[in-house]
Amino acid sequence: MRLFDAADCPPAVSRAALATVDHLAVTLDFSDQASRIIHPLVRCLNNNPELRPVAMETLCAIVLQLGYKFSVFVPLVKQVMTKHKITCEKYDTLETIISSVSRGN
Repeated sequence: MRLFDAADCPPAVSRAALATVDHLAVTLDFSDQASRIIHPLVRCLNNNPELRPVAMETLCAIVLQLGYKFSVFVPLVKQVMTKHKITCEKYDTLETIISSVSRGN
């Protein structure tokens, strides 16, 4: 997480770290470490414009894995996405599904 959250880390290394987390989300259970992964991802979205597309893809992989458990992080992510006018159709679709499941629809 520190590799894509550190300000002094080269963008290529941060991009590779994000891609690694994305890849690992398919095989490893991140449920217990969700907060430790999502908060640095959101900081990356907030502070690194060039890494936003990769960070959003990684975030989508986490959302897919966590399902409705991700709903507690939705306001935090939405705040940063609104602040920087970040759009991601895949995330929006996943967030809509998660929200409807958490409301019991």
